[in-house]
Amino acid sequence: MISARSQIKIGQPVSKVYDFVVTDFFKNYPRWSPEVVELEAIGAKKIALGSRGRQIRVDQGRRSETRFQVTELVDMKRAVFDGDLQAKFAIRYNFESIGDQECLLIFEFELKKLDFFMMPFQKLIQLAIQDGAERTIRNIKRLIEFDSK
Repeated sequence: MISARSQIKIGQPVSKVYDFVVTDFFKNYPRWSPEVVELEAIGAKKIALGSRGRQIRVDQGRRSETRFQVTELVDMKRAVFDGDLQAKFAIRYNFESIGDQECLLIFEFELKKLDFFMMPFQKLIQLAIQDGAERTIRNIKRLIEFDSK
């Protein structure tokens, strides 16, 4: 298992950050993760417990398709997306209020399974995942704070 965690303060209330990340997930996810070249809801487009989606990503020239499902949802606090059997990943977004006008966003990514042939590259994969986690929250912060001006 390989994991990464990153956090950032965003100058907007939790409700706005949560709505941007969770409520409007299918609209905004490709904006903060430009590697996503295709994204679609499977079934309802509104995020709820059990919601499913499909994405196609191009990471460093490698194209991959995964399906995911919302496995935990706590309004204004937490959202967890789990990947399909092939990818075996979990993505967690945690939202903490810092006063009325600021939010601490905590992003966690966990790669639950690493193919045997990738084992020699585990440290490089760890670095890439941590870099991706930090880039993700910086992109979310920039988009939310820019959109509100």
